Amino acid sequence: MLLSLLAVSALGGSGQVRRVGALLDESGNRAGITGQDMAYSISLGSTTLWLFGDTFYPNGAVSNNAAWTEDVDASDGITGLRALSKDGRPLPVLAFDAAEDPATTRLWPGHGIELGGQVFVYYSRVEVTGKGSWDFKHAGQGLAVGRGQGPLTRLKRQGRADFWSASQPRFGVAVVKGKDARVYVFGRDEAGSHALRLARVSPEKIEDLDAYEYLASTSAPAWSTTLSSAAALFKDGPPEASVSYNLHLGAYMMLYSRLHDQDVVLRTAPQPWGPWSKPRLLYRCRRFCIAAKEHPEYAKDDGRRIYFTLVDPKKAFGGLTELYEADLSK
Repeated sequence: MLLSLLAVSALGGSGQVRRVGALLDESGNRAGITGQDMAYSISLGSTTLWLFGDTFYPNGAVSNNAAWTEDVDASDGITGLRALSKDGRPLPVLAFDAAEDPATTRLWPGHGIELGGQVFVYYSRVEVTGKGSWDFKHAGQGLAVGRGQGPLTRLKRQGRADFWSASQPRFGVAVVKGKDARVYVFGRDEAGSHALRLARVSPEKIEDLDAYEYLASTSAPAWSTTLSSAAALFKDGPPEASVSYNLHLGAYMMLYSRLHDQDVVLRTAPQPWGPWSKPRLLYRCRRFCIAAKEHPEYAKDDGRRIYFTLVDPKKAFGGLTELYEADLSK
């Protein structure tokens, strides 16, 4: 992938950003993919797993897909992405159950984490309500597990795939392992003020919903096994985000895009539960952009240089993911 000669733009925000280039190009794309969105990444050690939502190819689409690469240097682009595919067509990494109708249902992967040689991914079950781009609604949230470079298995709880219902927070917006080795999972209310909430679980119990605790107070902090007592970290939480510990900043860093502001912002906090700072501008999109998130496995210089993606939905049907580098010392 060629390094873009466009844009090295000094910002009035918290860094300097340059566009590296499109994530999807001819290199390594043997599945004929023409457009994708979301683009979460999970480090598997020597390999990085990339997870995508709606994935389009010339004669069809799947509601999710995955790709793998051994490329560890994002400064010149991410190359060698091998999409899950068969006979030159992308395959879903999350498969529908027999009772689910692909015409009215989507399975969209969120973030996840590698634990003990397995990868755990939170995902959304989405109901299609019409033919428009925004005609869908959240219907439930589940957890899937896998090994190696293949499909993920959707875990069941009492015979049901949903761990959390449509009326509960959509956990999996971002996932990070804390300094205490617990797994912290951020979830967004899909109604009202779109509050962002936080769950935690011990790694060995990640498959046990009863083992999850929810942040009940941001001042103490206090934790509860009762989801209804979960406190809001802040309102207007993002539908997609990343959270990582950044050594350069000496803090946890949350990166996401704001739909109406057409920008990418950062928040920082001393702990996953906060207190989270107000958003600071990192990058002003030249036009409509969505789905920004950092990919901390590619960070350099203790997090002084970070890499993030965002999706330009106007560049391809379904969107095109683009990669950026930010220097946080500027």
